[in-house]
Amino acid sequence: MSQNFLKGFEIDRAKLEEKFGYYPTIEDPQNMRYDKRIIGLLPRTSYKYIGAGLEEDDDVCLVVVMADGRDKEELEKMDMPFCEKMLAQAAKSVLTPGVWPSWD
Repeated sequence: MSQNFLKGFEIDRAKLEEKFGYYPTIEDPQNMRYDKRIIGLLPRTSYKYIGAGLEEDDDVCLVVVMADGRDKEELEKMDMPFCEKMLAQAAKSVLTPGVWPSWD
């Protein structure tokens, strides 16, 4: 079975920590509360779904998926759509565009 790939925007942990700081709590030791807030701010019509991608070091990342498929090269050639102003703003400050192998 061939690998599925996700094209979209990673919720970038490094950018979030740089912008907002790293404040783990007992309830949130991985500091994931910002991920939920970012996703909540994005209009649901501006992306296909939220997926789990794999980083090069095999860490799992959350991806705001714009397109998916089995052909990585074709996905990389596609323009990155900005359907909503909020998504474009978030992409500049806390998201990173790219293509990732799907975690599932």
